[in-house]
Amino acid sequence: MADIKEQIIRFNKWQFDPSFRIDAGRKYRDLFFVLTKNFIDKDISLSISGLRRVGKTTILFQLINCLLDRKIDHRHIFYFQFSEETANLEKILASFFSFFNDENINRDEFYIFLDELQYVKKWQSLIKDYIDRNKKIKFIVTGSASIYLWRQTQESLAGRMLDFRLDPLSFSEMLRLKENYREKYSIDQILKDGAGQLEIFKKIQHEKMPFKKLFRGYLLFGEFPALLPHLDDFEYLRKYLQDGIIDKILQKDIRLFEVEKQEEIAALYKICCSAAAQMINLRQIARETGLSYPTIKKYLAVLKKTFLMESVKNRLRSIRSQEKSLDKVFPVSINLAAAALSLQDPLNPPYLDFKGHIIENFVYNRVKKMGDVYYYNKAGKEIDLIIEAGNRIIPLEVKSAATLKKTDVNHLAAFMRKNNIDQGYLAYGGDSDIMEIDNKKIYLIPYWLF
Repeated sequence: MADIKEQIIRFNKWQFDPSFRIDAGRKYRDLFFVLTKNFIDKDISLSISGLRRVGKTTILFQLINCLLDRKIDHRHIFYFQFSEETANLEKILASFFSFFNDENINRDEFYIFLDELQYVKKWQSLIKDYIDRNKKIKFIVTGSASIYLWRQTQESLAGRMLDFRLDPLSFSEMLRLKENYREKYSIDQILKDGAGQLEIFKKIQHEKMPFKKLFRGYLLFGEFPALLPHLDDFEYLRKYLQDGIIDKILQKDIRLFEVEKQEEIAALYKICCSAAAQMINLRQIARETGLSYPTIKKYLAVLKKTFLMESVKNRLRSIRSQEKSLDKVFPVSINLAAAALSLQDPLNPPYLDFKGHIIENFVYNRVKKMGDVYYYNKAGKEIDLIIEAGNRIIPLEVKSAATLKKTDVNHLAAFMRKNNIDQGYLAYGGDSDIMEIDNKKIYLIPYWLF
């Protein structure tokens, strides 16, 4: 218990000095503004999950500073960071709450920040007990391994905790943090609202044009906040990605899922990265690697739970056909995928058609928050991304070339006719433009605007 109290003192210096503020910088992720504006003062607990090194701990520190600046009682703000060695949540909370009597605990407002909670077993039932005792006890927790997917927290904390996903930086968010760029028009919101107009896309292109030259560097190293000051140091950045993130996940985090053979799952991750934005056949991979199909399936599930990979299904009407169809895989981080594949320049890869897959992956990472995302492939007619946002179906094709052939929009136009959709989108390497086919509009958008 003495060690725990020592750690509590080390982590919570504002308890003893109300003027103390954590050095968390003045660069804020978009999620920070969402939480401070809409959620931090509500009687609801929050979970922030996501890949390693995307800034979850920094957000917690910035939220603590924000609460202290708002004159929340400094004694009622608590932070603890867990590890494999310090994972006894019950003792840690008991130690903190021992400074208060039962009346305080049952009545007063508390903010409990718990960082890297994936190391704690059966944490949700303990948190549930505290919340049920006093709804003003608000937990803000983080996990770099997917605490929601493998702890089934949504069931035990339903109605008590909201989950937020913190992904790597988008290109626009990187420009805001690095270049103070303010995005006046959000591409994903425009597509979601169906408010696309050629003039708007031209305005976005004009405003973002001075930063186009940074796009290549973004694909290599621009997704992680800590790397932004060092974008010219290739060797340091590549080592940071490989040693500090990929290896830490594949050697440390996977142990939480009872995976012992790190070299096998690392090989599968590399295979998935080389198949970015492509359909993947797990049975074929099993045959080629000599591993069993259940093992490959389990490893891919772990890659998803540790936020390294995602997959989307073919949007077919029959659920049976959809389940029989192959999934497309998307690395959550293009930076990590480039590091795993040793790509020096994602826009000029050794195998040229891979550039298109990189661009599609980049676009997917921006639009996936709009709603449910699928691809479409039937009888050889493929649409790269189909987004279901509320009542809208948004077809989006992705090309890497700067010029288009008439046949490049054939499948998109056919899908729009079949589904009675008036607006479609094509991201490509050229300028903002519009095509009209059968009274239907296809907006051409420079892919780097996403």
